[in-house]
Amino acid sequence: PVLASSGLSWSRTGGAAFAAVAVADPAAGAFLARCSKELARSVGPMAKVYVEEAVRRLAPDATFTLAQAGALVGELAGQVEGAADRAAFVEAMGVKVR
Repeated sequence: PVLASSGLSWSRTGGAAFAAVAVADPAAGAFLARCSKELARSVGPMAKVYVEEAVRRLAPDATFTLAQAGALVGELAGQVEGAADRAAFVEAMGVKVR
């Protein structure tokens, strides 16, 4: 498969950069960017870190594909404390949560 950069930059404290999360295509990268943006409405700037960690758990040795979108959104929803905010995040993402 063709790999594309997610377009998101990830960094650790101290300036050492994480490698970009591998995605199967530009649509998967755009989905990750949207996840980060929507999740940030509830959890703030930690959203990028949560997205990266969730992707690495879901696809530790592979690339992220849109086929994993429902599982990713379900995983990320667990980071949102309030039930109403959690439901709003899931709805905004527009995928069936697994």
